[in-house]
Amino acid sequence: MKIPLPKLAFIPLILVLPAISLAEQEVRIMYNHAVNPPYNMADHTQELPGINIELIRKASEGLDVKLTFIRTPWKRALAQLEESTADALMNASYNEERAIFGRYPTKDGVTDISRRTNRQAYYLYTLKGKDPSFSDSTFAATRGYSIIGNLEAKGVTKDRLIETTGSESSLSMLISKRVDAIADLEVSMNPFMAANKDVIRIEPELKQKEYYLVFSRGFYEKHANIANHIWDNIGTLRDSDFGKGLFKKYSKSL
Repeated sequence: MKIPLPKLAFIPLILVLPAISLAEQEVRIMYNHAVNPPYNMADHTQELPGINIELIRKASEGLDVKLTFIRTPWKRALAQLEESTADALMNASYNEERAIFGRYPTKDGVTDISRRTNRQAYYLYTLKGKDPSFSDSTFAATRGYSIIGNLEAKGVTKDRLIETTGSESSLSMLISKRVDAIADLEVSMNPFMAANKDVIRIEPELKQKEYYLVFSRGFYEKHANIANHIWDNIGTLRDSDFGKGLFKKYSKSL
């Protein structure tokens, strides 16, 4: 006599694997809405967006990243970097306040200038016949620019220092004689000098500074490898034939 065996219920075997994201890592890079030729032409969508944008794009090739450039006023860009609502800020010089919330390329505990994007000089500009003094003259500078701290260190008090929205705004205040002098980047002022013959640049330079791609604290904590790869590539490419070619290309267009 055969004893029927109980039917076994078929239970499918489901293999649960951890989800793997195949998406590229987005890197949201803020840049100043004001032009700073040839490094920033204030529009990343145009054919000639600026040397810095082209340099960063090239430095990111081969990495699994998607670069998103966002044009915004400088002060807002700094705030978003501090809040880590942006991943990086293009063309920022070093200062101690920014270093609290921003991450610069470093070597042996100090900022690594070999991995800068560029170097620029600040000058004082005034009208012909004027001789501004740090002790009693009035000045204008772009809001959020690190040169403001340098002016204050030289004795310029806050009541004699007006922060503007950009180089063109500062220049307008100088021409209308609302201030005695302005402090600005040479490359930002050069496009305006030919049309303003009464404006002169005071020698020597006020300050020379190195500029960097600065990452937010939040992004760097999660993706230090991406940041360091980009910084390394920037340092290699900047003075290479590629970098020299960028300068030649933009010198012809300006």
